[in-house]
Amino acid sequence: MARQTEVDARPINPLLWPWQDEEHSNLALKPWLISRGFTLSFLAVSWLSIAILGFGSSWNCSESWQNELICSAAIYANNIFTEPHAFIFSWFTGVWFSNGLDHIIYVTCGFVIFVQSYERRMGIKNTVFLFFTGTAVASSIIAVGINYGYAAYPSDELFITGMSRNWMGGSVGMFTIIGALSHCSRRPLVLLIPVILFEIWNGQTNISLLTSSAHMVAITYGYAAGYYLQRNHANQE
Repeated sequence: MARQTEVDARPINPLLWPWQDEEHSNLALKPWLISRGFTLSFLAVSWLSIAILGFGSSWNCSESWQNELICSAAIYANNIFTEPHAFIFSWFTGVWFSNGLDHIIYVTCGFVIFVQSYERRMGIKNTVFLFFTGTAVASSIIAVGINYGYAAYPSDELFITGMSRNWMGGSVGMFTIIGALSHCSRRPLVLLIPVILFEIWNGQTNISLLTSSAHMVAITYGYAAGYYLQRNHANQE
């Protein structure tokens, strides 16, 4: 008897409307709240922090007590060796703050399009795991690169900048989840290629090379980790 070929039931497009399930059926309020718990919580806390404290700054941390508080939660590359405990703590604190309106809108759009789609398909545990481990992995790799780059080339403006500023916000975790979301499609490159091309353009025109590099590291890690999470998820079904 010929062995039947297993059919890949994953869609080509893994994105979902924020109010729908995998079958593209509209959800009632309670199932919707449960299915997007992390997405909704993250966006609510992020916007609430802006309403209460305002925007943070990557450079000027002494203008107000609000700026000082936000800066104390942000990620600093120079802390990875001098204050490793503070660096690790910042993986979980810096993500909730933003340094400008364009920043929070960018992250909000990413969550509404990509993160909620992944959370619905793969669950809140996988989403939270990827978000924070992606932040940890990408920030650590970039921070090590900045520190060694500064040690080798102390007059290079790129590394001086990297040692002088901080990072905050959820974009790195967001890109991690985008990398993982590609495995919810039977054609992962359909999602990855346009996102990577956009980020190359974004890194050339809107954000720093270091920030864009962190996004690229995050999407690479997310792609690798997401492969194993997707396999485990499929085996459990």
